[in-house]
Amino acid sequence: MRENPSRSDLLRYTLFQIPSLFLLGAMLYLLHRGLGLAAWICWGILAFWITKDVLLFPFLWRSYRPGNPGAADSMVGLKGTARGPLAPAGKVEVRGEIWHAELSPGSCHLDAGAEIRISAVMGLKLVVEPGGGEGAAAAESTSRETP
Repeated sequence: MRENPSRSDLLRYTLFQIPSLFLLGAMLYLLHRGLGLAAWICWGILAFWITKDVLLFPFLWRSYRPGNPGAADSMVGLKGTARGPLAPAGKVEVRGEIWHAELSPGSCHLDAGAEIRISAVMGLKLVVEPGGGEGAAAAESTSRETP
C-alpha cells in the first residue's frame, strides 16, 4: 500500500523551507540594490528555488515526520561481513557500505570475512553479533581458546 503525505507533513516541510527562502530573498535584494543585479534575474532565481522545494517534496516528506525511525534503525537485523577483525571494534560492510562496528556484549572476537548481524545502532556506530555460519563458528572457537 502506498503511503501519502498528510497536511501536517506538508506544513512541516513548508515551515522548514521558509528560513532559507527568506535568506535567499534578502541576499538577492542586496545583490539587486548593491550590485545592480537585474530584477528579472532575482525573480528567476527565487522561482527556481521555490520550484526546487516543490519538486523535492515527494522524495523528502517522510524525513520530516516526527518519530521517523530513519534509515539507521531499519538496519537492525541486516547481515553483513567483517572487513577486518572485530576485537571488540572494527569495520564491517553492510549493503556495500563500510561502517564502524562494535561487538555486542558477550561476543569476544570475530575474524575478517566473518558474517555479522546488526543488533543495534548507536549514532553512526553499529552493534553487531555473529551472524551464523562462519561468523558464529569463529566467535565460538575464539571464546573457547580464551581462558
